[in-house]
Amino acid sequence: MKTCTYCGRENSDDAIQRSGCGGRDFVVSATAAPVTRPSVNLTSARAKGLLVWRAPSVVLIIVATGYSVFAILNLWLGHIQTLRGDARTGSILYTGAAWNTAVAVLCFFGRSLMKRHAKLLLIAGALAIAGALLITLRTWILAFPFGLNPVPWIEPLLVWPPLVYAIIYAYKESRLMRGAEGQGLEVSDSN
Repeated sequence: MKTCTYCGRENSDDAIQRSGCGGRDFVVSATAAPVTRPSVNLTSARAKGLLVWRAPSVVLIIVATGYSVFAILNLWLGHIQTLRGDARTGSILYTGAAWNTAVAVLCFFGRSLMKRHAKLLLIAGALAIAGALLITLRTWILAFPFGLNPVPWIEPLLVWPPLVYAIIYAYKESRLMRGAEGQGLEVSDSN
């Protein structure tokens, strides 16, 4: 039996992926015979392509931090507008702070899921990033026709491409893992 190093559950000797949490780190118990399989090093397979983990990770940190800063700025400006008696503008700024916080949380959460490099966690991380992308699209589409966005080119040029890149990375990485598992290869990751 193999024991998961993360959640402690026991898995069968031929398990490639942990049944409980989806990871790949096992401790083989002393009574089990070691299972030998051909292996593929995903790091060397990744090095051949354009998509590497460092770029999406850094991009997601930058986007999440930027949206966090704007959420705090919106809260502060909303408070100032409310104190000045302009409750409508204050309410708009508070709503903007909520949406900015949602994007920041989804980016941080997606990154934390994706950095574990398990197939299901990569997909879950991609879905979180897609949620952040949909929020930014929604906000931009609702604001653009009414001229409420003073700098309408910021999000299409500086936010959407990095989020799409992170989603594509997660998809390609999960496909690479699925291909290695489908060939009966032991998946190792030396990152």
